[in-house]
Amino acid sequence: MLLLFHQEVSNLFREEIEKASPEHGIKEGEIEVIFYDQGMIGTERQLLDRTLDYLLFVVLAVMSLTMAANVFCRFILNFSIYWADELVQVLMVWLTFLGAAVAVRENAHYVFDYLSRRLKGKALLILMLFSKAIGLTAIILLLIYSGKVTLGIRSWIMPALEVSRAIVYGACPAGCAFMLIYGIRDFLQTIKYRS
Repeated sequence: MLLLFHQEVSNLFREEIEKASPEHGIKEGEIEVIFYDQGMIGTERQLLDRTLDYLLFVVLAVMSLTMAANVFCRFILNFSIYWADELVQVLMVWLTFLGAAVAVRENAHYVFDYLSRRLKGKALLILMLFSKAIGLTAIILLLIYSGKVTLGIRSWIMPALEVSRAIVYGACPAGCAFMLIYGIRDFLQTIKYRS
């Protein structure tokens, strides 16, 4: 769903930009829009994107249903599902890290773009690559250290769900793996497009 919506918006925007001309009051160089292939073979890219989108959908659906069922039981039936709050917390962590991966894919994270709006040419390319390299470094470090923490916490058991806490902590390395794939793809595509 998200991929389809993104493509439809992208195509609509591209059509509007293609219509833009000097007759429409738009001067050359006034608008710079980047439309490019994301750098992966179409089927592989769609599979990865859809997998992430479906994971997010399932996590959000299960979290919402669990919370609604617990509220219903608590206020209508006068008892609480003892494991529901813990499950919702676990799913919220997963939603956060998988959602962060979607934000990396869509370039939706907050960016301080004061310099990038003023630079052009090679200076802009260097700034963009430096910025993306810092982001990739942070993702790699987070992936490594969150993986170590996840492995180290395997023996801790959650009281209500009676499963390992590694399930909660595993959301970070899983999200970072997706972020790393998307970050590398974006980095390589920046080199390809700007060169």
